[in-house]
Amino acid sequence: MNGIGLDVQHSRTMIVVREGVQRLPVGDGQRRLVPNAQANGLWASPAAEAILSDGRPVAEWLSRWRTDPWSEAFLAGVHDRLTGFLGQVRPVHSNGYVVHLTTGPDVPDDAVARCASAGLSDAVPVQPGEALVCRWLAERVPGDWRGSFTAVACGENWTTATPYTVDRVGGRTVVTRGRTASRAVGGGAWCEELAADVLERCREGVPPVALLPLLDGVLELASTLRVQETAEWMGPLADQLFSPLTFTRRELAARPSVERVTAAVRELVQATSTGRDLLIVGGACAVWPFIPDALHDLAAIWQSGEPEQDLAAGAAWWPVFQQFFVGVTPPPALPARAPETRAPAQTSSLTEQQPPWLR
Repeated sequence: MNGIGLDVQHSRTMIVVREGVQRLPVGDGQRRLVPNAQANGLWASPAAEAILSDGRPVAEWLSRWRTDPWSEAFLAGVHDRLTGFLGQVRPVHSNGYVVHLTTGPDVPDDAVARCASAGLSDAVPVQPGEALVCRWLAERVPGDWRGSFTAVACGENWTTATPYTVDRVGGRTVVTRGRTASRAVGGGAWCEELAADVLERCREGVPPVALLPLLDGVLELASTLRVQETAEWMGPLADQLFSPLTFTRRELAARPSVERVTAAVRELVQATSTGRDLLIVGGACAVWPFIPDALHDLAAIWQSGEPEQDLAAGAAWWPVFQQFFVGVTPPPALPARAPETRAPAQTSSLTEQQPPWLR
């Protein structure tokens, strides 16, 4: 009855554990969004800091700490982190946990096999659209909503748009999926561009290990600009700036790196969302306001309060909500569960784990 959601993006990975209705983000002990780094037996933030500690030129190392998140070494680090988080209980089906892996366009075909080789056996793939819909189903306002919508999942290097219809049949919710379309565009490029802008305005002597906090500050800037038009840089290295640095939502939206992405996403959504009642927008790139702003005139938009968690959190809900999707091939049967080595946080039935409006 429990679920683990894994959203592996280009530079960071989001991990969410769901026990019953309780949702628990799992970071690496330093950051909620886990840096995709592994080196010399280190994993995530410590590995990235070790890679950055050799004093190379700062401007060239904004993403040099990144290693392949689909390597066995990195995935084994995910396994070990989850095992520690769960109280030394391995995240496998026999212990009551299944990893649900969001399968974006850049996920390798053998991702499930790679997870298994790293100890994350029984991994179940979940499409980005489905994960985002599950996030919406778990959080939306109660009611017998019927209609059509498009799930727009925005990653660091890709965006997908999937149309759905929702109906009530025999007193239960039924979700039908259309054809998914995708583009190789996302918000990763402009995140590095903004971090470089901050670095260019800093005095000499910024240590390379400051790059990780700087990138964290860029995501904090994104959250601020979602709710206000102008934001002064108050994040890491603010005390190293020659003069105050201010970003405006309008100026950033007009940058070529942003316009290229928003134009492509708008074209993608227009091609798949004619006549839709709602757009559900989420994912790593949706922490910025630019894509919702570019789509606001096409339909009403729903977003969660923490878009960076959307795909991992939604994937963790998949074992509860999969029953409402029609035309979705179920995963292979998993082996029978052994007795629990640790009681999960929730022991309620499947129905009791659903939000009340879906029971």
